[in-house]
Amino acid sequence: MTPSYRLFALFFLFASTTAAATPDVSSIQSDLITPKVITGDPRPGKRVFQSLPGYEVSNVRHALYLPTDWGKGKSYPVIAEYTGNNGTVAGGKAAQGYGISGGKAFIWVTLPFVSEDGITDMDWWWGDPDRTASYAVKAVESICENWGGDPNAVILTGHSRGAIACNYIGLRNDKIAKLWLGMVPVSHYDNRRWGQTEAEQVRRVERLLRLGNTPQYVCGEYHLTENHKDQKLLSLVQEGNFATLAEVKRHLNIESILDQEGIRSHILQNHPTAKVTFDAFPWVNHYGDWILRDTPSREKLRSWVHDLVGR
Repeated sequence: MTPSYRLFALFFLFASTTAAATPDVSSIQSDLITPKVITGDPRPGKRVFQSLPGYEVSNVRHALYLPTDWGKGKSYPVIAEYTGNNGTVAGGKAAQGYGISGGKAFIWVTLPFVSEDGITDMDWWWGDPDRTASYAVKAVESICENWGGDPNAVILTGHSRGAIACNYIGLRNDKIAKLWLGMVPVSHYDNRRWGQTEAEQVRRVERLLRLGNTPQYVCGEYHLTENHKDQKLLSLVQEGNFATLAEVKRHLNIESILDQEGIRSHILQNHPTAKVTFDAFPWVNHYGDWILRDTPSREKLRSWVHDLVGR
C-alpha cells in the first residue's frame, strides 16, 4: 500500500466513523433509494401493487418487491412491513424491508391497514385490526405460493406505528403469530395505548406472550426523558451543533426509547424468557429512513436478520 493510498484509507475510515457517530442520522448521505410502487406485473427489481381477491374494487393493496436476483423456481425469505402513521402502501414511508435487504436476496412486501368497511388503506392508526391481520395472512400465503416466498422464513418489521403493529397486528391471534420467523419493531412497541381502545390495550401482555420463542430485534433512537414531540429533540441537537451522542448526553437529559417508553421493562417483566435483542441507536431522529444509510446500526441489524434466516 502506497503512503498516499494509506492516507486516503485512513481518511475514509475516519470520515465514515465520524458520520456514523453523528446524533443526527439525517446528516448521513443515504446509499439506498426506496423503489416507488408502480402498476404492472411483478419482475426482479420492481415494486408493484397487488390486490387480494375481494379487494379489487377497493383502495386496499399490498406492494410486492421481487429482489434483483429473483428467479422463478427459487425460494426467498420474505420481509413484511407495516408503515408508520401518515403512511400508506401507496403513499410511501415504508423503508425497513428495503434497507435490511438492500434490494437483494429477500422478497419484500408492504402491507395495508384495512379500514372497517374494507375499502381504504388507513394512514392513521388501525382501521379494523382483525381485517388487517387477515389480509396479512392471505397476502403472505399468496406470495409464498406464487412468487417463491419461503413460508418458514418470513420476518415482520415496521417503524413507529409499524413497530407497534408487529405485536398489535402480528400477534393478534395464533394463526398470524405462526407466520413469523422473527420480528423487527423499530422505534415504539405495543406496550402503551397507541390509538387502541382500553380493552385492546389491556391485552398487550396476552399478545406479547403469543410471541413465544419467536426472536425479536427491538431497537430505536434516543429521546428526552420528558414527554416531547419527536422534532423537539432533533431541533435542540441541531441548534446546539452537537457532534456526538456523548455531547448530547452531557447537555440534555436523554435516554434510549427502549427505556424512556418502558419497552425493555415491559418485555422483561411480562415475558422474561423472550428471545429479544435490544439495540439503542446512537442518534435522536424518529426517522424511518435511517435504514437507507450506511451505519453500524444497520449492519448489526442486517447481520441479525441473515443469521436468523441462515443465508
